[in-house]
Amino acid sequence: MNLLCCRATGKLTDLLVLSDWESCKTWSKKSLPLSATQSLDLKTDLERDHHRLTCLSICLDLVKRCSLLYRDLPSFTVILQPIKTLLSKHLTAQTIPAALQELHKEILETIDSAPVAHPRLVFEKKKPIPLKLLTPKIVEVLDYGKKRGCTREEKEKERLKHKYKKEFKGALRELRKDSRFLAREKLNEVVQRDTERKRKVKELFGSLASQEGEWKALKRKKRK
Repeated sequence: MNLLCCRATGKLTDLLVLSDWESCKTWSKKSLPLSATQSLDLKTDLERDHHRLTCLSICLDLVKRCSLLYRDLPSFTVILQPIKTLLSKHLTAQTIPAALQELHKEILETIDSAPVAHPRLVFEKKKPIPLKLLTPKIVEVLDYGKKRGCTREEKEKERLKHKYKKEFKGALRELRKDSRFLAREKLNEVVQRDTERKRKVKELFGSLASQEGEWKALKRKKRK
């Protein structure tokens, strides 16, 4: 039976796995000298298993001391939650020697008995704020969606504005008519000037042709 029952996820996850479960029967709790961190002379599997159990014993003892020392902190249960999960799910009491089962039990009891100093977060209770109730202002609306003034001054202002827009549109319409008339008259003048110029050019060419004919006739008479 293995010391750790969690699934291996790396090449060093079997450091605390016992080679033989019978090693637990011959192991006894003892302190670990400081020189053991520098050099170890473990020749047999039994010695290596005893060393693994000693390391586990020291780790559990340190966890117990920290639990007793910091159990009054508000964040104690949150900090120790991963250790509690490890001891309750992956390193259960059935997977460790009888000499460490009592220490395992005391650590879990210390974590569970720690007071919870902070309450759960809840929404703050507030009295609902009532909506503002306003008296509606009723105004007369025209067919095209614009509101009409309520007072005499507003009505007169709307009337003058409407009259101004109407007269402005009429003035624009008259200006467009005048512009079209002026453009048409200017075009007629241009056409008349072109027609007169063509007529004069035609008369000039006719006069020149007549003079040329008379000159040729006079020239023939002189030869005779």
